[in-house]
Amino acid sequence: VGNGDCTDTARRLLEVAELDLKIAGPERVEPGDMLLLEAHADQPFRVTSWMPERFFYDQAAYAQHFAPDTTREYTVVGISDKGCVDSAFHTVIVNPRTMVPTAFSPNGDGRNDRFRVITWGEPSVIRSFRVFDRWGNQVYGAVGSSADRGWDGYVNGSPAEVGTYYYAIELESAGSSLFYKGDVMLMR
Repeated sequence: VGNGDCTDTARRLLEVAELDLKIAGPERVEPGDMLLLEAHADQPFRVTSWMPERFFYDQAAYAQHFAPDTTREYTVVGISDKGCVDSAFHTVIVNPRTMVPTAFSPNGDGRNDRFRVITWGEPSVIRSFRVFDRWGNQVYGAVGSSADRGWDGYVNGSPAEVGTYYYAIELESAGSSLFYKGDVMLMR
């Protein structure tokens, strides 16, 4: 402060309030398991929202109980009694599950027309998907995203014969390689 020839300085330490919001909950769950996420902080606060919103019917609840469908990040936003706003993030991994059907019917009715791998939980990438006839001849082969569609039951443009076929599938999920071998029945 100054007024002509005189100046003076005053100092005051200001304490800025802040909210340190956190989410407690497991880091991994099995598909179909119920998950409990809880918001907490070291001071009074109220929850203003949870995201993704479609999983949380009560946006103001301090605890949320639901069944996650896949690996994802969840967010809670809160505000303290002093008006401080904070958010916290928590990623939950849903362990991978894979189902390989034992039969399919490529008859064009729109149901079960393709032999394909069904996965849920942690995202999986099909590295290799091969199908063989009973003599060991490869009748279908695909890698990467084209393997997600699966085999349509055709060989060289013609419908494959009804019968048993054999498969070898390699998937990658959560940094691990998974291998599946077995047989599938083609029915019409």
